Amino acid sequence: AVWNCHEPPGTLYGAAAASRAPEAAGPALDSATGGLVPQGGTESLRFYGTRLFWRGWSRLKARREIRRMGARGWLQEMRSRDRAAVGSLSGILANSRFTAGNVRAVYGRDVEVIYPVPPDLPSLAPPPGQVKEPEILWVGRLTPAKRPRILLAAWQRALDAEERLRGFRLVIVGDGPLRPGLLAQAERLGLTRSVEMLHGLPRRDLVERYRRALLAVHLGVTEPFGLVPLEAER
Repeated sequence: AVWNCHEPPGTLYGAAAASRAPEAAGPALDSATGGLVPQGGTESLRFYGTRLFWRGWSRLKARREIRRMGARGWLQEMRSRDRAAVGSLSGILANSRFTAGNVRAVYGRDVEVIYPVPPDLPSLAPPPGQVKEPEILWVGRLTPAKRPRILLAAWQRALDAEERLRGFRLVIVGDGPLRPGLLAQAERLGLTRSVEMLHGLPRRDLVERYRRALLAVHLGVTEPFGLVPLEAER
């Protein structure tokens, strides 16, 4: 079996730092905790910390095991099981050199990097003569790691500081747990007329949004592979 690794489980090992360049030697493991040493502050540790990392275990069973073994004992047991499972694989693929460095640090395994470039990437380039709209585009899952709340706050400050921006619209495309809060935040900041929030767009409609937007914004700090900037640069 081959594992196509998006990232090592963040809840088990922490997350690598955003400041580490892809060409760097790679992250280190903390000898005391067995997790990745964070070089980018607590933001890195929170990046994927809310994901379920052991899908076969129910939440109730996990709580019982934590009470029985203690938090540290349970964490070490889960790491042991995870490394044993990964050790049985015949190969590992990673979506970037960044992820490959994390996999090597955690599992000590060789990794082949295959970049997940979307097959329709050339189609995102606007055709000759495409007229850009006064739109600023943000695309992503609405989670704290993607920092959409900062985006709304920054947009409100930009509108207050620059009158010429008042003819622009901020278009947010995506869904996720922060959506209700973002809608409330936009209303609280008086942005309902200048912010459009969309989700569930067909791919062809998303491509059209990329083509017509004057500017695309991406605020992710630590990304295993930043697909949105790649799509937006077309």
